[in-house]
Amino acid sequence: MTDLISRQAAIEHLKKRLYETALNNCTEHPYYEEIADNRVGTWLNELPSAQPNLQPTCNQLATDCISRQAAIDALANMYRAAEKWGQEADDDVIKARAESCMASLVEMKLRIEKLPSAQRWIPCSERFPEKEDRYLVTILLCSGEYHFVSVSSFAHDLESVDEYGFEGRKRAGWYSYDDEYGYLERDGVVAWMPLPEPYREDGDGDV
Repeated sequence: MTDLISRQAAIEHLKKRLYETALNNCTEHPYYEEIADNRVGTWLNELPSAQPNLQPTCNQLATDCISRQAAIDALANMYRAAEKWGQEADDDVIKARAESCMASLVEMKLRIEKLPSAQRWIPCSERFPEKEDRYLVTILLCSGEYHFVSVSSFAHDLESVDEYGFEGRKRAGWYSYDDEYGYLERDGVVAWMPLPEPYREDGDGDV
């Protein structure tokens, strides 16, 4: 399952690192803020959206998600470019700037790796999952009175899951499995999101 992060959150994290670098290397902070904005715009705003079918809205920037791995790969490419820049430079000042840039990119990579995964409810009216898997779903009861959250499986073709139980249902849909009744279609699913990663403790007890 693709790990997604908020594009806007990534931009803000990288801007913060670039501003810190600017403060440590130059007193002309406003100039470096402009450089930082340009760099971040080039690096992250041009990464493809992980939600290409999302219709543009006034708050799309806040909800637009990108692949965490794509962001890390972009930073790795920039690191290699900075490394080559420093190796080919004859000027010690340029070499020092290249080394500073490489150090910043390493710190940015760590920040992207630690950025929380983007979790948001995706309405079924917007799109279905691309991958057949289990998902966290919001279900609206037939009475329409209230919603509840559950885990359900998704298939692009229900009949392929169970030819007998889902005979004639050659369409996308949600389902669950019951030990007594077998496969059952899940009606009333109005929104979904990927299941979160399981909780894990490191040696210090942190997640």
